[in-house]
Amino acid sequence: MVLVRHGPVAPRWRGRLYGATDVEPVPLSADSVWSGTPPDAVVTSDLYRAVHAAETLFPGRPSHRDSRLRETDYGELDGEELEVLHQRDPTLWDRWLAEPGSTRFPGGETFDEVMARTVAGVEAARLMAPDGLVVVVAHGGTIRSYVAWVLGASAHGVGRLRIGKLQAVEIRYWDGVPVIERANFPVT
Repeated sequence: MVLVRHGPVAPRWRGRLYGATDVEPVPLSADSVWSGTPPDAVVTSDLYRAVHAAETLFPGRPSHRDSRLRETDYGELDGEELEVLHQRDPTLWDRWLAEPGSTRFPGGETFDEVMARTVAGVEAARLMAPDGLVVVVAHGGTIRSYVAWVLGASAHGVGRLRIGKLQAVEIRYWDGVPVIERANFPVT
């Protein structure tokens, strides 16, 4: 299985929380195509930035959309500028950094909730081609939460993993046990 983060989003969204908001991606160039082994199945978050990346990486190939693979829902904070949020509530980030697994953004999700739905979505995707290659195109938080589950890591630890745009994590399953083979490599 390969978990791929979507490409860049429109400049107006940079510096903002846009987790579950369906923001517009920057169009990817025609040469942004998958450079690896052709997958047996492609699964994507239902948010357009992930769908767009999947359509560009795998032109003409159908993909299955799964809302469980969405980015973290920041609730009432989605769309807010990070700098403004920090000025308005400087302790929010402190609380989130201290207890990321259980801190709920107003009207949004906790990391533990994101992990639970992400694991269910990725495991369902894996069953689409249990002996083949499945590519999941999703989001940084989604990928980090699955990696945390694979490693048995806390929300604290996984926050230290960076997944760049159009970068991926490769996971192999040995007798059903997921093992991270490599991380943060380019897909084009």
